[in-house]
Amino acid sequence: TSIMEAKSGKHSSSLKIAVVDHICVTEDDEYTSDEVEWHILDNESPKAHTKQIVFARSISLDQAVLACVHEIAITDNFTAGVALRGIMIGNTLHKCAVLSGFAATVTALLTSLRMSSLVLAVTSIGCALTYDLDWQYDLLCKYQVHRGQSGSQPPRVCRILSPGIEATILVRRDDSARKVLHNATAIAGLVSGFIAAKRLGWLHFFS
Repeated sequence: TSIMEAKSGKHSSSLKIAVVDHICVTEDDEYTSDEVEWHILDNESPKAHTKQIVFARSISLDQAVLACVHEIAITDNFTAGVALRGIMIGNTLHKCAVLSGFAATVTALLTSLRMSSLVLAVTSIGCALTYDLDWQYDLLCKYQVHRGQSGSQPPRVCRILSPGIEATILVRRDDSARKVLHNATAIAGLVSGFIAAKRLGWLHFFS
């Protein structure tokens, strides 16, 4: 396999895969936080992909995400646990914002549930703001856990794992669509909550 030593930003146009075995860079690490040794994956047909595939082994989680690695295999259980908890927080905020906003919109139409609409609207706005003002700046905000499905092709990073090694696979994805979705739903929930509050007589100055 060909080897190249370069700063991670130099190969931003390449499709990057990496094996992570620790969570962060320390003074004793072999690599600095901005430099990774990338290897060219030779067993790929050049016609199969438009981008060159490069990989790195035994790097930290923060190195991998800062390098915008497309597929990450985490072999350390502690590091995998930290990553899974972080991603779960982001997913929970997104889902709560969407579901609460949708529920607030529906319940605002029902006289007996207008109070519930207000609570749901506040929940939706709170989750959306937390995601947009905090979580979207987390290093793991653009990663999701790969769930292997029967018949689906395994991620390329599995090819560089040693035989018998179990790993948690993270895949980098664009989160723009999910931000648009939960923000739009939260705004709809806010409008519905405002209407519900007005009908309850809480907003007399808007009458």
